[in-house]
Amino acid sequence: MNEVVYDSNFLVGFIDEDDTWHKIAVEINNEVKKKNLKTILLDCVASEVISVLAKRYEEKNKLDVFKDKVLKKFNETIRTIDLTYVYKDIERYYSEVIGKIGEYSGRLNFNDCLIVIFSQENNISRIISFDSDFDEVKGLVRIKIKNDLGIVIRKGKERLF
Repeated sequence: MNEVVYDSNFLVGFIDEDDTWHKIAVEINNEVKKKNLKTILLDCVASEVISVLAKRYEEKNKLDVFKDKVLKKFNETIRTIDLTYVYKDIERYYSEVIGKIGEYSGRLNFNDCLIVIFSQENNISRIISFDSDFDEVKGLVRIKIKNDLGIVIRKGKERLF
């Protein structure tokens, strides 16, 4: 499949031009567009992104920049991505999410485990993230630089995409 799921730290890095990961996030985003990949953004990730950005700009005492620039870029970015709603099914996912949190000893948080479960359920083998804890998830390849977009997993084996 030509699908990748987004993690929040990638989108925070992409949207926030002062973020450590901004340049790499822009490179990855350009490569995603070039390869015409289907990108999936879960509602739990979108809510985490906007919360992190709002808090970050509040702490910098730059809420005017957040409102005038960052929120606008967030909205523009979200409009270009399929937003998938998983919170509506949280009752169904809840026990499994809690189990995954335990399986990964808390290294993956609630939303991260929800992303993993959704990806496994939908046979999505790639996640764009700067969080190395996703490297522990069997069957999920973490995209952390643009060159990683050439890798996909089929039946547990990596091959070029």
